[in-house]
Amino acid sequence: MKKTILIFGNGYVSKFLSQELIHLGWKVYCTSRQFEPKKENTFKSIKIINFFDPALSEVIKSANAILSTVPTDDEMMDPVLEKHLGTILKEEFEWIGYLSSTSVYGNHDGKWVDEQTKCTPSNLKSKARLLAEQEWFELHLKHKLPVHILRLAGIYGPGRNCFEEIKNGKDFTIIKKNHNFSRIHVMDICQSIISSINSPTPGEIYNVSDNEPAPLNDVQQFGSKILNKNKLKEVFFEDANLSKQIEMFFADNKKVSNEKIIKNLKIKLHYPNYRIGLLKGCLPYC
Repeated sequence: MKKTILIFGNGYVSKFLSQELIHLGWKVYCTSRQFEPKKENTFKSIKIINFFDPALSEVIKSANAILSTVPTDDEMMDPVLEKHLGTILKEEFEWIGYLSSTSVYGNHDGKWVDEQTKCTPSNLKSKARLLAEQEWFELHLKHKLPVHILRLAGIYGPGRNCFEEIKNGKDFTIIKKNHNFSRIHVMDICQSIISSINSPTPGEIYNVSDNEPAPLNDVQQFGSKILNKNKLKEVFFEDANLSKQIEMFFADNKKVSNEKIIKNLKIKLHYPNYRIGLLKGCLPYC
């Protein structure tokens, strides 16, 4: 089988996934809006192409798998489908993926959610994500393209974790009673995507999360302890002066089930909870 994939977007997940795929013998293209050809040798065998380069249509034609990691724009449009839908519809692919977010579920008052749970997004960003999901899913329903939706929980990993915040001076944590959130280590995202590519199930939606939803303060206090820092000051949610982004985070309270990827994709998580993820999947890189 030909192994050529085009990844729209060259962000955090894409960079880890690209290296994993290259090790498996894939030819990997990634799009970037800021790419300059003279910097190509800094990307370790990844073929970077500007998102607006006319030659991108030929790359789409050459790929047997495509993955979109690009969020919606300010007008709630999916940039990839807005610009490249016509080319995508003309080609045949063995696998198409769209990385969404578990934020599309909205608030469920701490209850478990799975892929059958009704989505009730609670803010514009999450509503835009759900609309983009539906646009991609329509490609399967109307055109029989092999689309897979992967809803990612809170992403963490090397360089993106509570250790970084604490080392940079964070000395407090927010406590909100009975609030839980789910997360996923970037390498478990990679293995989930690769497993889906290897065993396509067109039209499926997968939650990608670890086994143990937990309060934010538990995660951050654990990180502080591991770094041999003082216990973080505890600030109750009701007394905190929070940014709009943090308020949105606390507005949604749910626990995300990963049963489907465990069962259908045969995933054995490298980092099944935040403690193992921080100790083995983040600390060695700090």
